Amino acid sequence: MNLQRELRNHLRLYVSREVRNEPACTCGAADHARVFAFRVKGEPVTVVVPEAYEPSESALSLALDGLQVERLSPADLDSIFPETELGQTDPFENPFTTTVYLDDSLLQFRTLVFCPKMFNAQRGKCFRVPTRTFRELTRPVVVRLSPLDQPGSELD
Repeated sequence: MNLQRELRNHLRLYVSREVRNEPACTCGAADHARVFAFRVKGEPVTVVVPEAYEPSESALSLALDGLQVERLSPADLDSIFPETELGQTDPFENPFTTTVYLDDSLLQFRTLVFCPKMFNAQRGKCFRVPTRTFRELTRPVVVRLSPLDQPGSELD
């Protein structure tokens, strides 16, 4: 399962006018985000962080007040979401069906650009969605996950 692809498909179903492809994506910009899957206290969670940051188990545990954290493998994802597409959820239902942790540094941007992976982006795979729409859809727990300062706020 590819969390980013499934998120894009889900958003296109329900908020298609607000989702835009980024064919000339400038990967590494401050408003770019990546999606990771972890297990926190034994439960699967989704973690959304700035693209330049790759959260480790220990860093995520520290950000979550010492909770037990382990990274999920692609095989783990397939067993958690067997034969399931995130797009089968109801409109504005959390498409991940898991708790979503969103790095607070991303809240400063009007839109978020989801990219496959910094320095390895595939043209046409990135997409942009309004931050407010993403928050309404996923109802994330907002927490400081990355140590990075994110310059370039669009809300100034």
